[in-house]
Amino acid sequence: MSVLLSTALGVRFNRICGAFGNKISEQAETDLLTGLKNRRSIMTFLQTVIDQSRNQKGQLSLMMINLGHFKSINDSYGHLAGDVCLKQIAELIQQNVRDSSDIAGRFGGEEFIVVIKNIDAQKALGIANNIRTSIEQTSVFINDEIQLTLTATIGICTINNEQFTSIEHLVDLADKALYAGKNEGRNRVVVAVA
Repeated sequence: MSVLLSTALGVRFNRICGAFGNKISEQAETDLLTGLKNRRSIMTFLQTVIDQSRNQKGQLSLMMINLGHFKSINDSYGHLAGDVCLKQIAELIQQNVRDSSDIAGRFGGEEFIVVIKNIDAQKALGIANNIRTSIEQTSVFINDEIQLTLTATIGICTINNEQFTSIEHLVDLADKALYAGKNEGRNRVVVAVA
């Protein structure tokens, strides 16, 4: 009887520990504010995609998304208002990625990152424009009193498997396109030249 009880308790303990471990692992990969993947998780995913793609033909797109003049929202309305904006923008970005094989994450502050596998440059540009437009056309309400509108500048890099070098190179290309868009007046999509 004691053996059966010990076995039953052991099985239950393992299930609880397994579920707890899965929850901790999930939290370690998730940005707690937005629910999107965090920077570390995105970079791990990106490395996996690059490693897989080296053996296959295909293209990969990386988008860096920056919210325009976001600091002024925090300064004018407070960080809680900024958090509400970040959560809503995260939802919009997630709605615009194609499926579970693509991934959106928070890169840091008011910057987001999207990785889209097996896509040509024109389709990736279309997704980026959809994200930018949906952000521009959405009002964020703070405490049902304040209505805010946001814009986004997006730098996008699409490369094929022969061009894959490193994560840092991809992020740098998309980041340079993002900053070119900010210098050109913001609220636009700029495509990096690989």
